[in-house]
Amino acid sequence: MSVDAAHAGLAAVRARVDAFVTKAEQAQAPFLKCAAGCAQCCKVERAAFTVEVDAIRRWLEEHPDVRAAARAHPRQTDRCVFLDAQDRCAVYPVRPMICRTHGPAVRLDDALAWCGLNFEGLSAEQVIAAVPTSSVLSVELVNRMLVVVNAQFVEATGAAPRAPLRDALNDTVEAGT
Repeated sequence: MSVDAAHAGLAAVRARVDAFVTKAEQAQAPFLKCAAGCAQCCKVERAAFTVEVDAIRRWLEEHPDVRAAARAHPRQTDRCVFLDAQDRCAVYPVRPMICRTHGPAVRLDDALAWCGLNFEGLSAEQVIAAVPTSSVLSVELVNRMLVVVNAQFVEATGAAPRAPLRDALNDTVEAGT
């Protein structure tokens, strides 16, 4: 498999997930506080698949102004390097899947999980009762699709399968195009 095929697979997974998340956000709208400028979820102590980091790198090659803006800040340790001055995501079109799926209730293993700012005042039982099952994304299913796509990328490049997100994003900004 080629790197381009892996990126095409990533684009297909993104499209499916984005469409589902849009529907989930509509179904869960009364309970969601998520909006542009809310950066509570942008704590980057997570890992991303290397094909996702490479997609950001490629996108930055086409958007040198975004890379330059991120380079203007020192290496980030407590927030994503791609948050702009208004706490909006500067790489939103190519953000990693972990970022795409934050906010609405999702299925994580055998339990529901959601951003702590959402579903304010509701107990876990009330959230489970209020959220239509059809609007809950399975993170496990998304990760399975990403594992397949990422395996193609790793096979073609020899890269590690996953990268700590904070380091990967900072390194991507600092790297030359």
